[in-house]
Amino acid sequence: MSALQRISGIVAGLVCACFPLIFLWTGEVASPRRAGAGVLLCLGLATLVRSLGGARSAGVASGFVMVPVMTGAGVAVATALDSANALLLTPVAVSVWLLAVFGASLRAPRTIVERLARLTNPDLSPPQVRYCRRVTLVWCGVFVTNAIVSGALAWAGQIRWWAAYTGLYSYALVGAVFAGEIMIRWFLFGQESVVSSRLFAGGRRP
Repeated sequence: MSALQRISGIVAGLVCACFPLIFLWTGEVASPRRAGAGVLLCLGLATLVRSLGGARSAGVASGFVMVPVMTGAGVAVATALDSANALLLTPVAVSVWLLAVFGASLRAPRTIVERLARLTNPDLSPPQVRYCRRVTLVWCGVFVTNAIVSGALAWAGQIRWWAAYTGLYSYALVGAVFAGEIMIRWFLFGQESVVSSRLFAGGRRP
């Protein structure tokens, strides 16, 4: 993957993560249609660069492809209808989708967290497999929390609080859970279980 493709992926991720704050800022000076058009332009350009470069999603990463797709769809509906409601409900839809992806994997032979872990350690022990299942359940709880809180704030019309939660606090929650999980994994299974890898690249480390 070229540097330009990596940059475009980062841009797309930042737009998806920060679009509530973008909407709040632009919504004060422009209509939802114009605000949505700006977000769509950024997403579209980033996606175009990646597609022209031949970037593809593979392996476990395919389940996460729908996040920017759903974000773009929600913004597109809001742009077409000049309606803020579609934008407000987009984070709810994304959280519900991630909940479905992680929750469905609990019924599969391997949970999504286990599949991610096996990208760097193909030979997981039974305790590690059970741990992966518990971590998957924790992430399901995170997505439920995000969906409920963002939906409640949207329904109550608390736009500033909605933007703050969906654009800042929800990611702080995700970061805290991620950091806590790493520390617990280190404590339970040692330093070798905590490695840097391209988990979403669909391949193992060399």
